[in-house]
Amino acid sequence: MRLYILLIFCICHVALLAQPGSLIGGFNPDTVTIKAGKLFPASTGLFSLMKASGFPNPTSASYTVQVALEQEDQIQIQLFDVYGNRQYEYQSSSPSKNHNQTIDFSGLAIGYYTLRIVSSTDVQLLRIEKL
Repeated sequence: MRLYILLIFCICHVALLAQPGSLIGGFNPDTVTIKAGKLFPASTGLFSLMKASGFPNPTSASYTVQVALEQEDQIQIQLFDVYGNRQYEYQSSSPSKNHNQTIDFSGLAIGYYTLRIVSSTDVQLLRIEKL
């Protein structure tokens, strides 16, 4: 019985790996929107009142995050390493439709990071590579 369950798990895992783009439903997880516990590609704008982007990616020194909202709101930005450790946090001080924040990556280790951007209505994740 255990072997049967393991075999099904392996087959499902290989099927997910075979999806074009990524492990998450066949789209590239560089930018996703989370709504009601489900992931959506942010490029579709599905259910999203926030458009978040950043540059340069990959980066070696600094990374600029730009967030555009449909209505004025405060945002919170958090940067996590691959182990889930928070490396950076920012909370806007006043509501605005447009937010820009520069993050210093120079003191961080080489690797991948997840940027979490939260407003009162949305959460978006951006994947950033540090060279």
